[in-house]
Amino acid sequence: MKLTIITVCYNDASALNRTIDSIEDQEFELEHVVIDGGSTDGTVELLKSAQLRCKNFMYLSEPDKGVYDAINKGVKLSTSEYLLILNAGDTFGSNDVIKAIFSSSYFSNQYYLVGRVRYLYKTGKVKSDNPNFSSKKYLECSHQAFIYKKSLHDIVGFYTLLYKSASDYDFFSKVYKKYGLLQTEKYPFIISIREKFGADMSDSMQHTVEMIKIDYKHNRLRETLVKRTKEFSIKLIKVMTVRQ
Repeated sequence: MKLTIITVCYNDASALNRTIDSIEDQEFELEHVVIDGGSTDGTVELLKSAQLRCKNFMYLSEPDKGVYDAINKGVKLSTSEYLLILNAGDTFGSNDVIKAIFSSSYFSNQYYLVGRVRYLYKTGKVKSDNPNFSSKKYLECSHQAFIYKKSLHDIVGFYTLLYKSASDYDFFSKVYKKYGLLQTEKYPFIISIREKFGADMSDSMQHTVEMIKIDYKHNRLRETLVKRTKEFSIKLIKVMTVRQ
Protein backbone atom coordinates (compact mmCIF):
# COMPACT_ATOMS: atom_id res chain seq x y z
CA MET A 1 0.00 0.00 0.00
CA LYS A 2 1.14 3.55 -0.75
CA LEU A 3 -0.77 5.45 1.94
CA THR A 4 -2.43 4.64 5.25
CA ILE A 5 -4.93 7.00 6.86
CA ILE A 6 -4.85 6.88 10.65
CA THR A 7 -7.96 8.03 12.52
CA VAL A 8 -8.30 8.20 16.29
CA CYS A 9 -11.67 8.66 17.95
CA TYR A 10 -13.67 8.34 21.14
CA ASN A 11 -17.47 8.49 21.46
CA ASP A 12 -18.00 10.46 18.24
CA ALA A 13 -19.65 7.97 15.87
CA SER A 14 -21.36 10.57 13.70
CA ALA A 15 -18.12 12.44 12.98
CA LEU A 16 -16.22 9.20 12.44
CA ASN A 17 -18.79 8.07 9.88
CA ARG A 18 -18.13 11.20 7.79
CA THR A 19 -14.43 10.42 7.78
CA ILE A 20 -14.92 6.77 6.84
CA ASP A 21 -17.23 7.73 3.97
CA SER A 22 -14.76 10.31 2.67
CA ILE A 23 -11.90 7.81 2.68
CA GLU A 24 -14.07 5.18 1.00
CA ASP A 25 -14.95 7.70 -1.77
CA GLN A 26 -11.31 8.54 -2.50
CA GLU A 27 -10.25 7.62 -6.05
CA PHE A 28 -7.07 5.99 -4.80
CA GLU A 29 -6.58 2.72 -2.95
CA LEU A 30 -5.96 3.52 0.70
CA GLU A 31 -5.51 1.63 3.92
CA HIS A 32 -7.58 2.97 6.82
CA VAL A 33 -6.64 2.26 10.43
CA VAL A 34 -9.02 3.48 13.14
CA ILE A 35 -7.96 3.52 16.78
CA ASP A 36 -10.91 3.91 19.14
CA GLY A 37 -10.43 4.63 22.82
CA GLY A 38 -13.14 2.19 23.94
CA SER A 39 -16.26 4.11 22.91
CA THR A 40 -19.74 3.28 24.25
CA ASP A 41 -21.85 5.38 21.85
CA GLY A 42 -22.21 2.94 18.95
CA THR A 43 -18.75 3.62 17.49
CA VAL A 44 -17.71 -0.02 17.77
CA GLU A 45 -20.81 -1.14 15.88
CA LEU A 46 -19.98 1.39 13.16
CA LEU A 47 -16.43 0.07 12.97
CA LYS A 48 -17.62 -3.52 12.65
CA SER A 49 -19.93 -2.49 9.81
CA ALA A 50 -17.17 -0.53 8.07
CA GLN A 51 -14.82 -3.49 8.27
CA LEU A 52 -17.34 -5.60 6.37
CA ARG A 53 -17.87 -3.12 3.53
CA CYS A 54 -14.56 -1.25 3.25
CA LYS A 55 -11.46 -2.63 1.62
CA ASN A 56 -8.14 -2.39 3.53
CA PHE A 57 -9.88 -1.34 6.75
CA MET A 58 -8.86 -2.32 10.27
CA TYR A 59 -9.64 -1.02 13.74
CA LEU A 60 -8.67 -1.41 17.37
CA SER A 61 -10.96 -0.44 20.26
CA GLU A 62 -9.45 -0.29 23.73
CA PRO A 63 -8.55 2.29 26.40
CA ASP A 64 -5.49 4.41 25.64
CA LYS A 65 -3.30 7.06 27.25
CA GLY A 66 -4.53 9.87 25.04
CA VAL A 67 -4.66 10.89 21.40
CA TYR A 68 -0.93 10.45 20.71
CA ASP A 69 -0.83 7.02 22.30
CA ALA A 70 -3.70 6.12 19.96
CA ILE A 71 -1.87 7.56 16.94
CA ASN A 72 1.24 5.55 17.81
CA LYS A 73 -0.87 2.40 17.88
CA GLY A 74 -2.19 3.28 14.43
CA VAL A 75 1.34 3.85 13.11
CA LYS A 76 2.41 0.41 14.32
CA LEU A 77 -0.62 -1.27 12.71
CA SER A 78 -0.22 0.49 9.36
CA THR A 79 1.40 -1.33 6.43
CA SER A 80 1.94 1.51 3.95
CA GLU A 81 5.00 3.50 2.96
CA TYR A 82 3.28 6.84 3.72
CA LEU A 83 0.97 8.00 6.51
CA LEU A 84 -1.65 10.72 6.92
CA ILE A 85 -3.61 11.43 10.10
CA LEU A 86 -7.26 12.46 9.80
CA ASN A 87 -9.26 12.94 12.98
CA ALA A 88 -12.86 11.82 13.32
CA GLY A 89 -14.87 14.42 11.38
CA ASP A 90 -12.02 15.36 9.03
CA THR A 91 -12.66 14.66 5.35
CA PHE A 92 -10.68 14.93 2.13
CA GLY A 93 -10.75 18.16 0.17
CA SER A 94 -11.87 16.27 -2.96
CA ASN A 95 -12.37 12.68 -4.04
CA ASP A 96 -9.27 12.69 -6.24
CA VAL A 97 -6.82 14.70 -4.14
CA ILE A 98 -4.55 11.78 -3.17
CA LYS A 99 -4.37 10.54 -6.77
CA ALA A 100 -3.53 14.08 -7.84
CA ILE A 101 -0.75 14.39 -5.27
CA PHE A 102 1.00 11.12 -6.04
CA SER A 103 0.83 11.74 -9.79
CA SER A 104 1.98 15.36 -9.60
CA SER A 105 5.42 16.86 -10.15
CA TYR A 106 5.42 17.86 -6.48
CA PHE A 107 5.80 14.24 -5.42
CA SER A 108 9.31 12.80 -5.71
CA ASN A 109 9.28 10.06 -3.07
CA GLN A 110 10.46 12.61 -0.50
CA TYR A 111 10.27 12.03 3.26
CA TYR A 112 7.29 14.34 3.65
CA LEU A 113 5.07 16.76 1.79
CA VAL A 114 2.84 19.49 3.18
CA GLY A 115 -0.40 20.50 1.48
CA ARG A 116 -3.18 22.74 2.71
CA VAL A 117 -6.30 22.45 4.82
CA ARG A 118 -9.67 24.13 4.79
CA TYR A 119 -11.43 24.84 8.10
CA LEU A 120 -15.15 24.28 8.45
CA TYR A 121 -16.89 26.03 11.34
CA LYS A 122 -20.18 25.20 13.01
CA THR A 123 -21.69 28.38 11.58
CA GLY A 124 -20.98 27.10 8.07
CA LYS A 125 -18.07 29.49 7.60
CA VAL A 126 -15.19 28.05 5.55
CA LYS A 127 -11.63 29.33 5.74
CA SER A 128 -8.48 28.06 4.02
CA ASP A 129 -5.11 28.11 5.74
CA ASN A 130 -2.18 30.30 4.68
CA PRO A 131 -0.44 28.93 1.55
CA ASN A 132 2.90 30.02 3.03
CA PHE A 133 4.77 28.58 5.99
CA SER A 134 4.83 30.82 9.04
CA SER A 135 8.64 30.65 9.00
CA LYS A 136 11.48 29.09 7.02
CA LYS A 137 13.30 28.35 10.30
CA TYR A 138 10.99 25.61 11.54
CA LEU A 139 8.17 23.35 10.37
CA GLU A 140 4.66 24.16 11.61
CA CYS A 141 1.59 22.86 9.80
CA SER A 142 -1.63 20.93 10.25
CA HIS A 143 -1.11 17.18 10.59
CA GLN A 144 -4.23 16.74 8.39
CA ALA A 145 -2.10 18.07 5.52
CA PHE A 146 1.17 16.33 6.39
CA ILE A 147 1.84 13.18 4.34
CA TYR A 148 5.04 11.50 5.50
CA LYS A 149 7.03 8.29 5.31
CA LYS A 150 6.36 5.81 8.07
CA SER A 151 10.11 5.20 8.22
CA LEU A 152 10.53 8.64 9.83
CA HIS A 153 9.36 7.06 13.08
CA ASP A 154 12.36 4.72 12.94
CA ILE A 155 14.59 7.77 12.54
CA VAL A 156 13.13 10.37 14.94
CA GLY A 157 10.84 8.27 17.14
CA PHE A 158 7.11 8.12 17.76
CA TYR A 159 4.79 10.85 19.07
CA THR A 160 5.77 11.62 22.63
CA LEU A 161 3.12 11.34 25.36
CA LEU A 162 4.61 14.30 27.24
CA TYR A 163 2.20 16.69 25.49
CA LYS A 164 -1.58 16.46 25.36
CA SER A 165 -2.22 18.57 22.25
CA ALA A 166 1.06 19.56 20.54
CA SER A 167 3.05 16.34 20.20
CA ASP A 168 2.66 16.49 16.42
CA TYR A 169 4.48 19.86 16.48
CA ASP A 170 7.29 18.22 18.44
CA PHE A 171 7.42 15.47 15.79
CA PHE A 172 7.54 18.07 13.00
CA SER A 173 10.38 19.78 14.87
CA LYS A 174 12.41 16.57 14.98
CA VAL A 175 11.80 16.00 11.27
CA TYR A 176 12.85 19.57 10.49
CA LYS A 177 16.08 19.17 12.47
CA LYS A 178 16.91 16.07 10.44
CA TYR A 179 15.84 17.15 6.93
CA GLY A 180 15.04 20.85 7.00
CA LEU A 181 12.17 22.46 5.10
CA LEU A 182 11.79 20.44 1.89
CA GLN A 183 9.36 22.93 0.30
CA THR A 184 9.43 26.66 -0.28
CA GLU A 185 5.66 26.84 0.25
CA LYS A 186 2.75 24.50 0.95
CA TYR A 187 1.78 22.49 -2.11
CA PRO A 188 -1.47 23.73 -3.72
CA PHE A 189 -3.65 20.78 -2.71
CA ILE A 190 -6.48 21.12 -0.20
CA ILE A 191 -5.76 17.73 1.32
CA SER A 192 -8.38 17.86 4.03
CA ILE A 193 -11.33 19.74 5.43
CA ARG A 194 -10.87 20.09 9.15
CA GLU A 195 -13.99 20.47 11.26
CA LYS A 196 -13.72 23.14 13.94
CA PHE A 197 -16.79 22.04 15.87
CA GLY A 198 -16.88 22.31 19.65
CA ALA A 199 -13.67 21.80 21.59
CA ASP A 200 -10.49 21.83 19.53
CA MET A 201 -7.23 21.27 21.39
CA SER A 202 -5.34 23.61 19.08
CA ASP A 203 -7.62 26.47 20.15
CA SER A 204 -6.73 26.08 23.85
CA MET A 205 -4.22 28.09 25.85
CA GLN A 206 -2.69 24.78 26.95
CA HIS A 207 -1.81 24.09 23.32
CA THR A 208 0.14 27.35 23.03
CA VAL A 209 1.91 26.69 26.33
CA GLU A 210 2.97 23.28 25.05
CA MET A 211 4.24 24.80 21.81
CA ILE A 212 6.31 27.30 23.81
CA LYS A 213 7.84 24.39 25.74
CA ILE A 214 8.59 22.59 22.47
CA ASP A 215 10.14 25.75 20.96
CA TYR A 216 12.36 26.04 24.05
CA LYS A 217 13.30 22.36 23.82
CA HIS A 218 14.38 22.79 20.19
CA ASN A 219 16.24 26.08 20.82
CA ARG A 220 14.08 28.38 18.71
CA LEU A 221 12.07 30.30 21.29
CA ARG A 222 13.81 33.50 20.16
CA GLU A 223 12.20 33.14 16.72
CA THR A 224 8.75 32.17 17.96
CA LEU A 225 8.22 34.12 21.20
CA VAL A 226 6.38 37.05 19.62
CA LYS A 227 4.13 34.70 17.64
CA ARG A 228 3.34 32.52 20.69
CA THR A 229 2.72 35.53 22.93
CA LYS A 230 0.23 36.89 20.41
CA GLU A 231 -1.50 33.49 20.13
CA PHE A 232 -1.76 33.14 23.90
CA SER A 233 -3.09 36.68 24.33
CA ILE A 234 -5.82 36.15 21.70
CA LYS A 235 -6.92 32.92 23.35
CA LEU A 236 -6.91 34.52 26.79
CA ILE A 237 -9.09 37.39 25.56
CA LYS A 238 -11.55 34.91 24.07
CA VAL A 239 -11.77 33.01 27.36
CA MET A 240 -12.28 36.22 29.36
CA THR A 241 -14.97 37.40 26.90
CA VAL A 242 -16.90 34.14 27.29
CA ARG A 243 -16.75 34.36 31.09
CA GLN A 244 -18.15 37.89 31.16
